[in-house]
Amino acid sequence: MIGVLFLTRKNVKDEKQWPGEVFTQETQTEWRTAMDRKEVMELFNKRPRIGSLSTANRKGEVNVAVFGSPQMIDENTVIMGIGQNRSFSNLQENPKAVFIVVEPGETIMDWKGARVYLEAMDIETGGGFYEQIKENIAKSSGKGAADMIHAAVRFKITEVRPIVDTGR
Repeated sequence: MIGVLFLTRKNVKDEKQWPGEVFTQETQTEWRTAMDRKEVMELFNKRPRIGSLSTANRKGEVNVAVFGSPQMIDENTVIMGIGQNRSFSNLQENPKAVFIVVEPGETIMDWKGARVYLEAMDIETGGGFYEQIKENIAKSSGKGAADMIHAAVRFKITEVRPIVDTGR
């Protein structure tokens, strides 16, 4: 299992110490690394949540867009509906993407999240998988949202990383 690293603020004596405080032993942060892919899946599928998909075309020109439909259906798979847009075009040229999922906390240091690295395995513009995705989006977000879906995408998860990367 791949752990996810979160930074949470603990033992900060005074709100005025944050941000910019050089943490001493008294105002140290606590690092939590025990989150596994099951925990990531719980966070990933929680609603409401903030999420964005980053893609790049074959030239390396990047795009990022907010998406509400992605679901992590098991520890290794993400599915989603996508419109006929730049993200869709990029995935046709380059199957690699990153979805960042964030759950805001009371303060920025209380936020939870993960960067989920993906590789598109299937992109379907018709058929059973496509119809299932559109049906699920219609149920959760309405017919108008479902009508915007041009394709269903199935990704394999290649890596899970923290939202706060300490280089470890």
